[in-house]
Amino acid sequence: MNFPFYLYPNQVLSGYTDYEEYLKETERLYNDLCEYKSKPNTIFQLIIGAVMEEAIDYKVDINNHWRQLFPFYLEYHLETNTNSNIDIFLISPNIVFKNHIKPTFINATSYYEWKYDKNTKTYYSTTENINVHIYYTPFPSIDLNNYKSLSLYDTIIDKDHLKKLIQTENDINFINNFYQELQIIFETIEKYNGFIICNSYAVFRYGSIFFEKFHSYGLFPDIKNLFKDEPTRVLAEWVFKKDNYNMIRAFDGQKINYTDSETGIIPIFKIENEKRELCFAKSEII
Repeated sequence: MNFPFYLYPNQVLSGYTDYEEYLKETERLYNDLCEYKSKPNTIFQLIIGAVMEEAIDYKVDINNHWRQLFPFYLEYHLETNTNSNIDIFLISPNIVFKNHIKPTFINATSYYEWKYDKNTKTYYSTTENINVHIYYTPFPSIDLNNYKSLSLYDTIIDKDHLKKLIQTENDINFINNFYQELQIIFETIEKYNGFIICNSYAVFRYGSIFFEKFHSYGLFPDIKNLFKDEPTRVLAEWVFKKDNYNMIRAFDGQKINYTDSETGIIPIFKIENEKRELCFAKSEII
């Protein structure tokens, strides 16, 4: 592989340049997905991008934003559905994951008695069937504008550096295989009465016309093909506002609150399979 990612805005000038580590982590992610064993009654959740607690340059009290990595509706589901399994895959190029900084939710939910496996970079509960897998990398994506975007820097950036950002045919083949593997996993989980969720925090602060085109899953647009018209799958995106605790669901605009409340979950909608349902919390308008 060379560069199996969508070019981040101002990629060659950004801080996301740890290419060798990204490739290693992406390969590890793919191998883990290929070896993933689906279990009955599983919630499989992808969390992509930089959540609020990782925005170290953004002075804000994270309050309940730690729930971005461990939404309350997952806890509620565990309490109301016996023998459930939760597998969370955190995928982000933010340096906190390379440095093995413990996510806030680990301490905030200490009643799950978390342990950490440094070899697999996985947190797991010793009281419930919860596993949290961490990958220090962007999410794989085909970038049809790769060459065009890189040509803007052709005369000002070192050629060897630019070569590291070229998306090759091998990259595209890998990305296609990656999404096919996800589809296989999703279908198997649904067969065993499970649900799939993908929450995206790969977003930018509003106000810039240049960055607006990267909202709505702009850095990995093919993810939408895995969720459209699938009743047991939820794809949602956050809007970068410090007081916003809601996700916006793709395709229908439903707003999902990831925090808890005094009365627990007040369902705004449910997704159902033959034997189980997953409730999402009522949310205020953003």
